[in-house]
Amino acid sequence: MIDADIQRVRRELERAVCTLLSCRDGLFYAHVLTRMGREVSDRVPTMAVGMQGHGVVLYVNPQFWDQLAPAPHQREGVLIHEVLHVVLRHLERGKGANARLFNIAADLSVNEIVGAHRLPDGAWLIEKMPENLGLTRGGTTEMHYECLRTAEQSGSPISDGPMGSQGHAIGSHEHWSEGAAATPATSIARSAINEIIQAAERDTRAAGGDIPGAVARAVRSAVPRRARTDWRTMLRIFGTTGSVTRLKTTIMSESRRFGTTPGVRVRQSQSLAVVIDTSGSIEEPVISAFFREVHSLWKLGVQVTVIECDCEIPENGVWKYSGVVRRQVEGGGGTDFDPAIEFANGRHFDGVVYLTDGEGGRTVPCRWRLLWMLIKDPADFAPEDRPWRKRETVCRIELDNH
Repeated sequence: MIDADIQRVRRELERAVCTLLSCRDGLFYAHVLTRMGREVSDRVPTMAVGMQGHGVVLYVNPQFWDQLAPAPHQREGVLIHEVLHVVLRHLERGKGANARLFNIAADLSVNEIVGAHRLPDGAWLIEKMPENLGLTRGGTTEMHYECLRTAEQSGSPISDGPMGSQGHAIGSHEHWSEGAAATPATSIARSAINEIIQAAERDTRAAGGDIPGAVARAVRSAVPRRARTDWRTMLRIFGTTGSVTRLKTTIMSESRRFGTTPGVRVRQSQSLAVVIDTSGSIEEPVISAFFREVHSLWKLGVQVTVIECDCEIPENGVWKYSGVVRRQVEGGGGTDFDPAIEFANGRHFDGVVYLTDGEGGRTVPCRWRLLWMLIKDPADFAPEDRPWRKRETVCRIELDNH
């Protein structure tokens, strides 16, 4: 292979990456590619990704690349295909599995995301696999692998040649375990992939691009999570941070100033608004666990006002908590956060706690400190869908399984 061909393929690779950069749905893939090494070589029959030293490398066979010249969209498709192998951590997964079957399973899951219209003829596709294999769209690589393994064990071998309407692998997978990551699940490979994903996610967000939904979970897993505080502890800290104090006499101690009894004790006086989303999305076990913690705050002297609200506050939907839940909370219509926040803004509270799934409209700022207690993972919300704002605290309620 002459050097001129290598340089030409490198330039065409750059142009393909630039094309992805110009597309909103291709930004993320392009930013991943810009952080991967590239090697034009006939060491691979088509394309491949693997570890080389401490970095991830894309290998491109120039003859295979030239075959795709009449269809530039297929060049973009095979690049996305290889990026997805990295992002979905196929370099790490599949340990102990049949390598050939796992590679097919990985290609099936990746190609479903890429789309058949962006792939060369003959690529592994679920819709072209025999129906008796039991493969389902949207399944994980491991689910596909189990279907393939079961088929082979029952006497229906999965060959690399035509079987019904089967295809072939776009990329070569033997390089997944090369270089410094002889065992792909080493910390070197994982750290390199995490750094690539984190940087690509930041650049994509900054450019206003989209993170493909199918890879959002992989992106979240690459981002270091802050140490999580238990939601009960978070509620207790929020609810007992008092802004008003009062003196209470006590016979348990004498006055430090006068040496007489009874003495006095400084007590915090906290007024808290607790909003319950009654749109029907909050299940009874969550409400019961939540009110157990509210009861603990009440016993500490916190004044609790309960506000029931879906898209509006119903009649008798505001009541003082006095040690027992006044009535069974009933589900209603849609969710609008404004009515409850507006009500709280018109009264004096030291803080507002909103128990909700987080899915609803909001336009009103909150006058008081606001703690969102969500039954869903806050990381699952797109920035434009988040009801919380800067300086508002967000916590997820997670119940123990036992």
